[in-house]
Amino acid sequence: MVFATFTAPSFGTVHGTRSGRRQTCRPRDRGQRCPHGRPLSCWAHHDVGDPRLGQPLCPDCYDYERAVLWNATCPELWRRTTIYIFRELARLSRTNAAGLRKAIRLSFAKVAEYQQRGVVHLHAVIRIDPVDDRDAEAATLCTTAALTAAIRLAATKVTAPLPPGFSASVRWGDQIDVKTVTDSTGRDGTSPATTSARAVANYVAKYATKSTDAAGALDRRLRGIEDLDIRGVTGHLRRLVETAWKLGERSDLSRLRTWAHTLGFGGHWLTKSRRYSVTMGYLRAERQAWQLLRHSAPEVIGAEVTTVGEWQWMGIGWSTRGDAWLAGLEQRAMAQARADARDVLCIEKARGAEDQSLSLSNEDWQRGERGVHT
Repeated sequence: MVFATFTAPSFGTVHGTRSGRRQTCRPRDRGQRCPHGRPLSCWAHHDVGDPRLGQPLCPDCYDYERAVLWNATCPELWRRTTIYIFRELARLSRTNAAGLRKAIRLSFAKVAEYQQRGVVHLHAVIRIDPVDDRDAEAATLCTTAALTAAIRLAATKVTAPLPPGFSASVRWGDQIDVKTVTDSTGRDGTSPATTSARAVANYVAKYATKSTDAAGALDRRLRGIEDLDIRGVTGHLRRLVETAWKLGERSDLSRLRTWAHTLGFGGHWLTKSRRYSVTMGYLRAERQAWQLLRHSAPEVIGAEVTTVGEWQWMGIGWSTRGDAWLAGLEQRAMAQARADARDVLCIEKARGAEDQSLSLSNEDWQRGERGVHT
């Protein structure tokens, strides 16, 4: 079992932090400039929480379309990666993929993490299991070293196509990290290529709490691009959302408008192979059964539960008139945004009908002209 991190490629130079204490962001020649005249160097020392982190040095040079399309294509790239990993395992084991699938299976659980530059990275726990759970020797057909090598080789070879009209394809970035998961309770400090199961659980918990923005302005879908003004989204994040919304004008990319608030990423933040562990449906059923049992027989809790606090009723509504006024103001702004979106849609449909009628009248006129000349 290994813990692998798959990164996205670069879409432009951004502000960031480097390994080590107080390292310079982008130490380059101060005279170097991009085609738009902006400097390509940054000699600042960015601390954690610096608003410049993840922001491009030149927004005009940053490839926003590729970044959004990367997020949209990332789930398909991961699906192909799992296929490539199995093929590389078969090649390293000097057997064919069909024969290897009869003995072992590739199990995984992955989480999606948003980087500060607005692109998705994937962190996956990948495990080799026997097809028959009772056959413990089957999993020994592939070693941890072979699994690590297969993941690295697959990451360099796999590609996913972009929608029609866009050249090239989607690939993983150059930074691919693979660590062996051990059973020790703490991190193995003697080898940087290993990590403990508890450390992996902490990593997954941390990645699961990250979102596209720290303020939570994009935690729900957009009804229109005007919602960005109401939610206060600005800068680099706003341009990513606007790019996703603009690309969604195409009929084959209309889903990008649905996922504009996630910067084009339409996958779930946590996915896993079916037999990695118990299913989500099983967990839901267990919770429902526990709730039914607790309400029907409260004595099952017994005396082991200690009450450390009590809930008290405080009331309904806003505590101050200012809060009520702000809530009403936001409600009216959202209603106005929805009305404006409906008006724009009606105008677009009216223009389309007008253009169609105009083209028909031109055809009638040309047909009449041909009749006169005849």
